[in-house]
Amino acid sequence: MNLFTTNHPSFPAGLRVLAVDHDTYDLYTIHHICNQLHYQVTTCSTTSQATHFLSRQHFDIIVIETHIPQQDTYGFVQQVTSHLKIPVIMMSLDNRTCSVMDSISNGACSYWAKPLDENLFKNMWQHVVRQHLVQKESEAKGLKKLGREHLVQKESEAKGLKKRGRDDEVHVSKQPLAKKARFSWTDDLHQKFVSVVNHLGIKNAKPKKVLKIMDCPGLELQHVASHLQKYKMYLDGGIKNSKMNQKNNETQAQDQCHDNWTEIDETEVFFSLTDFFPDLNDDIHNNNYAVSAESIDSPSTSLPQLGQY
Repeated sequence: MNLFTTNHPSFPAGLRVLAVDHDTYDLYTIHHICNQLHYQVTTCSTTSQATHFLSRQHFDIIVIETHIPQQDTYGFVQQVTSHLKIPVIMMSLDNRTCSVMDSISNGACSYWAKPLDENLFKNMWQHVVRQHLVQKESEAKGLKKLGREHLVQKESEAKGLKKRGRDDEVHVSKQPLAKKARFSWTDDLHQKFVSVVNHLGIKNAKPKKVLKIMDCPGLELQHVASHLQKYKMYLDGGIKNSKMNQKNNETQAQDQCHDNWTEIDETEVFFSLTDFFPDLNDDIHNNNYAVSAESIDSPSTSLPQLGQY
């Protein structure tokens, strides 16, 4: 509880004082003056008793004799000021400069020369306020430093992530791009393809329908679409050539005598699949497939029928 805040307008009344001295007369004097100033005072004669009181309750300030027989008063002051952050006033009959310097260097906020004056107690609250302000400033600096450290850490983490991202990009860019495997149309697969197209009809044969009916592992829509396009181009070219050959044959037939007409039997014409579908496997490059065509004047002008694969 901060007695010097606006919540306690009667400050410094109620100031909690711990007095430590082996001289009972000095303790009585301290107790009497503090009561007159409405301070809450606790007195003891040894540092061990003072430590006991400090462990059980809080004090705003401590007044202690510098030279207590068989007591390490300087060690006690160092512990209180460093750990408990309570201002300590040391007092003694010895008012030499060296004694004052020893007290201040060990953590005392002030040094009083005995016999004690009442005015010293009237102004002792200033050390409490000063200690509080110093502590608040220290805490603010600590928070500010912590904030800076946190900001630096965040910036460091951001730089690390950015650098890691660049390293990942470099690593990925150095990796060779995997080449897409080319799909190979085997003889059996092509025959299945032609059967499906004939079943659907060339006008109704769509890549999705053909792919669904064929149901072949590894076969994708783009493979079927490309193969179907080539197959339709082949059929369109064959039909045009067939019509042209038929017209030429009819013209030649009108110039011949009816006695010279001979019946032309159905002949077998061979062609290589790889001539029309270069993406077929190389292992079937030399295999020929026979197709029947309706005989015309010249056997070499017959149209292959792919439906008989």
